[in-house]
Amino acid sequence: MKLVGKRLIIRDFKFSDANDLFLFGSNPIIGYNAGWQPYPSLDVAKNVLYSHMINKETFCICLKDTKEFIGTISLYANTFRNKVNARNLGFSIKQEAWGNEYALEASLLMLDYAFNKLGVDIVGCGHFTYNQRSERVINKLGFQYEGLFRKYKKLYNGEVVDAKWYSMTKDEYERMIENERNENKI
Repeated sequence: MKLVGKRLIIRDFKFSDANDLFLFGSNPIIGYNAGWQPYPSLDVAKNVLYSHMINKETFCICLKDTKEFIGTISLYANTFRNKVNARNLGFSIKQEAWGNEYALEASLLMLDYAFNKLGVDIVGCGHFTYNQRSERVINKLGFQYEGLFRKYKKLYNGEVVDAKWYSMTKDEYERMIENERNENKI
């Protein structure tokens, strides 16, 4: 899979991404915000990379101009809604690239892919309550708040965390895109 935006490319992982994935995934802030243990070694990062390559649910985000790896984005099974074509969206951007709205751009590319290529009916998205950066992105995207999952997950460090969950239907996505088109015409 390859999606091309104004500043970003979303693509399948390659074996050559192992070192970049390790440098990204070994940052304790990134892992904590996403809920996974920071990668302690390159071998662990390679195992994660191979999993991404096999499962085809998590993809590499790169800068379009330089091809630099800046993060990951996932579109994975939504187990809460098993009777409709539903997916969940997840994203992580390396700390050095924060503040550039890359997560927003990558998420918009992935939403277009989900709704217009895969025919998904609804996309869910969530964040741990302490992850305010992800919350801002999710709100900017126009996801609708669904609720708080108390004691949602026990993290690798033993901490039990709450999570906020949101969703966007295909109709809501289409209205959002139409509104953006109309605003740009003025």
